[in-house]
Amino acid sequence: MSEHHSAEFYKALCYSTTEFDKSIVFIASGALGLSMAFIDKVVKLDTAHYKVLLILAWYFFGMAICLSLITHFISILANRWAIPNCPAGDNCDDVKEEKYRKGERIWNRSIRGLNISMIVTLLVGITLFLIFIQKNLLP
Repeated sequence: MSEHHSAEFYKALCYSTTEFDKSIVFIASGALGLSMAFIDKVVKLDTAHYKVLLILAWYFFGMAICLSLITHFISILANRWAIPNCPAGDNCDDVKEEKYRKGERIWNRSIRGLNISMIVTLLVGITLFLIFIQKNLLP
């Protein structure tokens, strides 16, 4: 693979990672705002049933946003770590290359785990909110 293709793949990866984080924050924030508008305009909090579902949904939306911030921070740390530890190419010795690859796997696993956690917390929050809506709108 040419160096040009590697650079293009890296740019595409950076773009998709940025868009993923933005999407999670956008959806979680929007769901949080929508749930508050629902309480304000449709079902008043003092007459709502199963309030615990709504509160849990808010917690999960908040967790998704916080996990996104943590993931972004860990990505920054990983990039700072990679700059001085990155193999220099043909001049790189095998020990440095192996140390870099091992560290890279650790950073990538951490970020992947947090990304999966963001998706799960967002889906749980949305599910709880939908159940709350169902319990309060349907007889």
